[in-house]
Amino acid sequence: MWEHQQDIITYSQKNKVDPFLVAAIIKNESNFNHKAVSKVGAVGLMQIMPETGRWIAEQMGLENYQDTDLYQTRTNIRMGCWYLGELDHEFKHNLALVMIAYNAGRGQTHEWM
Repeated sequence: MWEHQQDIITYSQKNKVDPFLVAAIIKNESNFNHKAVSKVGAVGLMQIMPETGRWIAEQMGLENYQDTDLYQTRTNIRMGCWYLGELDHEFKHNLALVMIAYNAGRGQTHEWM
């Protein structure tokens, strides 16, 4: 059992993402610290960049989204799982490309391809 397990399972299933992958990303990116901020400005459990967060919120139709919402554990997991599901679809279920895109960005990943 890990922290935030129910939210991880709920949003992983909703977005057809492996919950163990999500838990591993959270462990690696923030060590389950919802207040974590990286050197480059990624925020929260799943270390989502604010610009990416705004794009995700727009795509998900989240009204009244603010960058500070990324510090909310449930919101961060929900958005991170949605983004992983979107990347999985975009990169045709190629886990290596999904992980590269999650870390380097979608645009950069396409440039490298």
